[in-house]
Amino acid sequence: MISRFLAFIPLAGLVLAGCGPQPASKALERPAAIEAEGVYVHGPSGMAFPLEVGPFQRGRLTRYDAAGLDVGAGYEARSEAGPVAATVFVYPAPSVMSFGSPPGVAEGAKAGMCGRQYEDARDDAARGLKGARLVAEEPAAAPHGESLVFGRMAAFEAAGRDGPIRSVLYLYCSRQSPWAMKYRFTGTEEALQAAPVEAFMAGLPWPKPSGK
Repeated sequence: MISRFLAFIPLAGLVLAGCGPQPASKALERPAAIEAEGVYVHGPSGMAFPLEVGPFQRGRLTRYDAAGLDVGAGYEARSEAGPVAATVFVYPAPSVMSFGSPPGVAEGAKAGMCGRQYEDARDDAARGLKGARLVAEEPAAAPHGESLVFGRMAAFEAAGRDGPIRSVLYLYCSRQSPWAMKYRFTGTEEALQAAPVEAFMAGLPWPKPSGK
């Protein structure tokens, strides 16, 4: 996709901002189910979604665009504290091509665009939980120690029938990978504390870096 804007950096060259590792793909009017038995591997990124990750069991697989670049997988874990719903998304991160600019300039541009992706995801998460209020927002480290240009977490709370409902969003953009990773976990506060959320994220290997 041709860049929508050109950012001229005085005495440092040119940064060209694009829309991902492949040509932009049209969003579907309605998300489409993906049929898969066993481990599902997202072809464009190589991201694998197994049937189980610890106590989390895989449910629906969903495609959001025509080319299948943007996909998500739903998981659920159950305990005495209650269920926790988890959704994992992989989709193109903003791409940046630098012509003569210092590496930090290109990384700063990518971080800014990933930040806008995060803001959109945060707003969507708030709309998806009736009466939600933002209770925490902070930088987030990558699950496997990846080198990031951007990582952020937002937590929301809302009233629920069995107590306060909490929904936690994570969004990451790696330095090496052209793919963004997004996670969302929803359940009562007690259930989320009981669920191995960090282990779940660490148990799903990310797409390999470009060129690997």
